[in-house]
Amino acid sequence: MNDSKIDFQLSQLAQEIQQGNLPKNADHSDIITKFIEYECLVPLLTYLKLLIDNKDKDLSLRYYGILIKVIYENVNDETQAVEICQKMIEHWKLSFYQTNFILESKGVISLLSPNKEADLFEKITENFVNISDRILSLERVAWIFHKKIHDDHKLFRVCNKILDIDPSNFYALSYKVELAQQDRSWDDILNYYHDYLSHSATGDSNRNTVVLELAHFYIFVVDQSQKALDLLEEFKIPSFLDTSQISYVANLKLGNFSTCHKILDQYLSSQVTIEDLSRVLYKKGELYFKEKKYDLALDSLKTAFEKNKYHFNSLELIIQIKIIQKDFSSAKNWIESLNGTGVSLQDQDYLDKIKESLGKAESYG
Repeated sequence: MNDSKIDFQLSQLAQEIQQGNLPKNADHSDIITKFIEYECLVPLLTYLKLLIDNKDKDLSLRYYGILIKVIYENVNDETQAVEICQKMIEHWKLSFYQTNFILESKGVISLLSPNKEADLFEKITENFVNISDRILSLERVAWIFHKKIHDDHKLFRVCNKILDIDPSNFYALSYKVELAQQDRSWDDILNYYHDYLSHSATGDSNRNTVVLELAHFYIFVVDQSQKALDLLEEFKIPSFLDTSQISYVANLKLGNFSTCHKILDQYLSSQVTIEDLSRVLYKKGELYFKEKKYDLALDSLKTAFEKNKYHFNSLELIIQIKIIQKDFSSAKNWIESLNGTGVSLQDQDYLDKIKESLGKAESYG
């Protein structure tokens, strides 16, 4: 078929379509392809706008997707493309996931720059009926600003929009905490965490995570260990394994050694691996050492070292105690006990430093 005949057929089709009529028994896909190929954009848009009114939802959504892509790719009218997408969502009361599937499957998303993608999802947010879908749409925008555009200012703005809708949104909280950490804005971080916890429900799956993060922040960043313990007491996280390490460190910093012993004893009463057993026994020995209870410390440290011959922290503390007790021969015996155990080069360096410390201590008497 020559070009003149095609031009004539397209012209007839265009006239019919512009009058608001769909060609009968037509191959819609073929007509769309020809209109695109010959850049007949005005009748193409009219044609697609007629097709989206199809009562068959699947067909309607198919043409909506094509129409949005054509407007972005061929017409380059971002405003109109967004408006059609908004109309599609409201027409069929689509969820976020349904909308995203259509835009992905029709190749719309792959056409867009990150800024245009973020703009589209932010502008269609209010068109979703369900709050959960609005949140998902804004979370997508936040992800784009964070991962693709790296615009902290816009990310912060969108996170605030999310939190206006859902004050206990863990996704937005995490981003805001990350941004505040970059600026070392510790007071802001505390406010973000406490605001989240004041709005979160008991069954919130992320609540315990936030409590543990905040407790960790109190201990290691702002040096307020008692507030960490108060927080754990207030929210009563049921899992001992989740809270034991934070509780132990907080009590250790506060000098609550008896409580630290109780935490370690409770941990030892559970099923633990040999490696964990050696680590916990070392901590017991370390506590006794701080309390100057050297005999008890040695009992724990010896057991820890016997359980794991490569736990050199235990060996080092044993040597320190032997030096304090001026029992140099016993200290040497402990080091010599490692002969023939296949110590790695890295471990050998560590062991040499222990030997050096022992030698210096012995020389000074």
